[in-house]
Amino acid sequence: MFILPMAYFGFGHLSNTNEMAEIVPDFLPMPVLWVLLTGMGLVLATISIVIGIKARLSAQLLGVMLLLFAVMIHLPAGLQGDHAELFEFFENFALAGGALYISSHLKNSH
Repeated sequence: MFILPMAYFGFGHLSNTNEMAEIVPDFLPMPVLWVLLTGMGLVLATISIVIGIKARLSAQLLGVMLLLFAVMIHLPAGLQGDHAELFEFFENFALAGGALYISSHLKNSH
Protein backbone atom coordinates (compact mmCIF):
# COMPACT_ATOMS: atom_id res chain seq x y z
CA MET A 1 0.00 0.00 0.00
CA PHE A 2 2.87 2.37 0.64
CA ILE A 3 5.36 1.51 -2.06
CA LEU A 4 3.16 1.13 -5.15
CA PRO A 5 2.20 4.83 -5.18
CA MET A 6 5.93 5.59 -5.26
CA ALA A 7 6.14 3.79 -8.61
CA TYR A 8 3.17 5.82 -9.84
CA PHE A 9 4.81 9.06 -8.71
CA GLY A 10 8.06 7.99 -10.38
CA PHE A 11 6.37 7.25 -13.69
CA GLY A 12 4.58 10.59 -13.33
CA HIS A 13 7.93 12.32 -13.10
CA LEU A 14 9.18 10.45 -16.16
CA SER A 15 6.07 11.04 -18.29
CA ASN A 16 5.45 14.70 -17.31
CA THR A 17 9.05 15.84 -17.18
CA ASN A 18 8.62 19.36 -18.53
CA GLU A 19 5.64 20.13 -16.30
CA MET A 20 7.43 18.77 -13.24
CA ALA A 21 10.58 20.76 -14.11
CA GLU A 22 8.63 23.97 -13.46
CA ILE A 23 8.57 23.28 -9.71
CA VAL A 24 12.27 22.51 -9.36
CA PRO A 25 13.81 25.25 -7.19
CA ASP A 26 15.59 27.97 -9.17
CA PHE A 27 18.89 27.37 -7.39
CA LEU A 28 19.17 23.89 -8.96
CA PRO A 29 20.57 23.88 -12.49
CA MET A 30 19.12 21.65 -15.23
CA PRO A 31 15.62 21.11 -13.79
CA VAL A 32 14.68 18.45 -16.35
CA LEU A 33 17.64 16.35 -15.26
CA TRP A 34 16.53 16.59 -11.61
CA VAL A 35 13.02 15.48 -12.53
CA LEU A 36 14.38 12.50 -14.49
CA LEU A 37 16.76 11.52 -11.67
CA THR A 38 14.10 11.71 -8.99
CA GLY A 39 11.62 9.83 -11.17
CA MET A 40 14.13 7.05 -11.69
CA GLY A 41 14.90 7.09 -7.97
CA LEU A 42 11.24 6.58 -7.13
CA VAL A 43 10.86 3.73 -9.62
CA LEU A 44 14.12 2.03 -8.62
CA ALA A 45 13.30 2.30 -4.91
CA THR A 46 9.96 0.63 -5.60
CA ILE A 47 11.60 -2.22 -7.49
CA SER A 48 14.30 -2.65 -4.86
CA ILE A 49 11.83 -2.81 -1.98
CA VAL A 50 9.43 -5.14 -3.81
CA ILE A 51 12.14 -7.64 -4.80
CA GLY A 52 14.03 -7.27 -1.52
CA ILE A 53 17.46 -6.36 -2.83
CA LYS A 54 19.01 -3.45 -0.90
CA ALA A 55 15.48 -2.78 0.34
CA ARG A 56 16.50 -1.19 3.62
CA LEU A 57 18.93 1.20 1.96
CA SER A 58 16.38 2.01 -0.76
CA ALA A 59 13.70 2.82 1.82
CA GLN A 60 16.15 5.03 3.72
CA LEU A 61 17.17 6.90 0.57
CA LEU A 62 13.51 7.21 -0.45
CA GLY A 63 12.74 8.75 2.93
CA VAL A 64 15.57 11.27 2.58
CA MET A 65 14.48 12.16 -0.97
CA LEU A 66 10.86 12.70 0.11
CA LEU A 67 12.01 14.83 3.03
CA LEU A 68 14.12 16.93 0.66
CA PHE A 69 11.07 17.35 -1.62
CA ALA A 70 9.07 18.56 1.37
CA VAL A 71 11.67 21.02 2.64
CA MET A 72 13.15 22.32 -0.63
CA ILE A 73 10.07 22.49 -2.85
CA HIS A 74 6.85 22.58 -0.87
CA LEU A 75 7.70 24.29 2.42
CA PRO A 76 8.99 27.57 0.94
CA ALA A 77 5.82 28.05 -1.13
CA GLY A 78 3.66 26.93 1.78
CA LEU A 79 5.24 29.52 4.06
CA GLN A 80 4.43 32.15 1.43
CA GLY A 81 0.72 31.38 1.90
CA ASP A 82 0.13 28.73 -0.78
CA HIS A 83 -2.12 26.31 1.11
CA ALA A 84 -1.87 23.62 -1.59
CA GLU A 85 1.91 23.61 -1.24
CA LEU A 86 1.61 23.44 2.53
CA PHE A 87 -0.57 20.36 2.05
CA GLU A 88 2.11 18.92 -0.26
CA PHE A 89 4.73 19.65 2.39
CA PHE A 90 2.88 17.65 5.02
CA GLU A 91 2.10 14.88 2.54
CA ASN A 92 5.78 14.47 1.59
CA PHE A 93 6.82 14.84 5.22
CA ALA A 94 4.47 12.01 6.23
CA LEU A 95 5.57 9.83 3.31
CA ALA A 96 9.21 10.38 4.29
CA GLY A 97 8.39 9.26 7.82
CA GLY A 98 6.64 6.20 6.42
CA ALA A 99 9.63 5.28 4.28
CA LEU A 100 12.01 5.67 7.21
CA TYR A 101 9.71 3.63 9.45
CA ILE A 102 9.51 0.88 6.85
CA SER A 103 13.29 0.91 6.48
CA SER A 104 13.65 0.17 10.18
CA HIS A 105 11.65 -3.02 9.68
CA LEU A 106 13.48 -4.32 6.63
CA LYS A 107 16.40 -6.67 6.84
CA ASN A 108 19.75 -5.82 5.37
CA SER A 109 19.90 -7.66 2.07
CA HIS A 110 22.35 -8.52 -0.69
